[in-house]
Order: sequence, then structure tokens, then C-alpha cells
Amino acid sequence: MRIFAHAYGNDLSASTRIRFSRVLRAMDDVEVVESKGHPEFADLIYIQKRADTFTLSLAKYANDNKIPLVYDIDDAPGQCAATELENRMIEMATLVTVDTDKKMYAFPNAGNKIRVVPDCIDYWDEKPVYRVRDTIQVVGSFGRKHSIEAAVPIFKMFRESITDLIMFYISDEVVDPLKGIAAYIPWDIDSMKTDMVKVDVMIAAQTEDIKGSLRSNNRLIASMAAGIPTVVNNSESYSKTLHNASLDDLVITQSNFGRVIHIIEKKNVREFISVNASHYAWQNHSPKVVATRLHDVFMEALNGA
Repeated sequence: MRIFAHAYGNDLSASTRIRFSRVLRAMDDVEVVESKGHPEFADLIYIQKRADTFTLSLAKYANDNKIPLVYDIDDAPGQCAATELENRMIEMATLVTVDTDKKMYAFPNAGNKIRVVPDCIDYWDEKPVYRVRDTIQVVGSFGRKHSIEAAVPIFKMFRESITDLIMFYISDEVVDPLKGIAAYIPWDIDSMKTDMVKVDVMIAAQTEDIKGSLRSNNRLIASMAAGIPTVVNNSESYSKTLHNASLDDLVITQSNFGRVIHIIEKKNVREFISVNASHYAWQNHSPKVVATRLHDVFMEALNGA
């Protein structure tokens, strides 16, 4: 199968890594061509997330030449592209892929075209060496500013409950409410993996609103894949992921924080969490697993959806 693929960005974009480059590299029996020009001799066109003048012309080319088109959206409606342009892309697509079950219902104009393809594990090509320490000494988080802001209440709970903790967050911006609570480390793709495995407990949080409920679990999965015990706030995609991994006790609320801390302070519990979290992530979100799912979508589009 020869795929003409057009990405949202480059590998500095998490979205492009976990829904495009890492996934396509894991596919068998496909030849991927990336270009700015119109495809020649392509069996299928795959467009990740963009809805602009170029991708609209590419979609029209696909329709005019009867080439199946798969269009991927991993944002809320209208978040990444103007709604009108996004709707036109959906209309011309053979199939539309999204990253969460809930997002299936966020694009009613897509009808029965939508297929769910989860995000693949970010950063790791294989499980890293991660050692569980006797006590919790370092707590961290990573993500865009809105995600770190959502994690502020949990950072404060840790600071108030455990003395002498080292706490930091990795982000593209300073989050003012964490000044004096957690150190800021600027995000850098080359040092990210080294920084992540320094923590004893990772915090993953999303805003607990409609927009947050539509976001995927990609940061949580990256932590779980490394075997890092990760606590989350009660956001939909994160709590659902931990439920599926039989790790419900790691969902933190204002009322249960003391109980969660009591559980994860035990080294043997964190060792259990580490093993089970990693197993779940690699079994369900490895690049190979996600590539197989996306390949199935490509084949369905080729066969007329």
C-alpha cells in the first residue's frame, strides 16, 4: 500500500509523534510518501488534523481522482482549524479518525465515517529502566500550561502532606500558582525522558470540563509506559484509563487524597502499580498496536468503507 501522508507538524509536536510519525513507522507493508505536492500513484491519502487551503486542495484531488482519504482529528471541534474548513474536510473524507470514544459524538456531521484510533505511546521505543525507591522523594508533572494548571491542587496537597519533597513540572510556560511549590523545567524533547524517570510519583491532570473530557490520555500513557506510578485528577479520559488498568485508587479528589497517599507511600504498592501500568500501556498503546488499528482503517477505506 502506498500512502501519501501529510502531517500537522514535525516531531516537536506531540500530536504528530503519537498519531503520525511513530505510528506510520511501525506499519508493515506500506510505503509512506510525505510531500507538499499532489500525490501521484497513491493508493490512499492520510491527512493529520490540518484543515487549510492546501489540505482542502489535497482532499479535492483525492475526490476527483477517486483516491480514498482518511482525515485524522485529535482536537475538539474547531479547536485546531476553523469549523467551516474542518467540516469541509470531514465531508470529503472517506473515513475520519479520532482519538477517544467520546469524540465520536463531537462531530455529528461525520455520521458513520468516524473510527477511533487511540494515541500511541510517546517518547519511549521500549520500556525504560525505572527503579522504585523506598520512599517518595520526587513528584513531578509535564504538559502544556493548561494541564499543569489543572495539576496545581494536587501539587499543593503533596506539599502539605509530605515534608522535604522535591517537586517540578516540565512545560512550555511558567505556571504562576506553582511558584515556591514546584520548580519549572522548560520542555525539551531530548532531555524529557531523562527528567521523567527521576520522579517517584507523576501527576497527570486535565481540566474537569467539556473540553477536558474530550482530550486523550496520551500523557498518562507515556508515564504508565515507563512504569511511573501516576496519580490523576477526576478528568474523564484519565480516570477511565486507570479504571481499565484496574488502578482506580490513583484517581485523586479533595476528599480522598489522604487515602491515596497512604496507599502509594508503600514501596511494594508502587512496585505493583509500576508493573501493571507499564503492562497496560504497552499492551494497548504501543506504536505497533496503534499502527495495526490505523492500518485496519486504511484497508477499510481502500475497500470502499
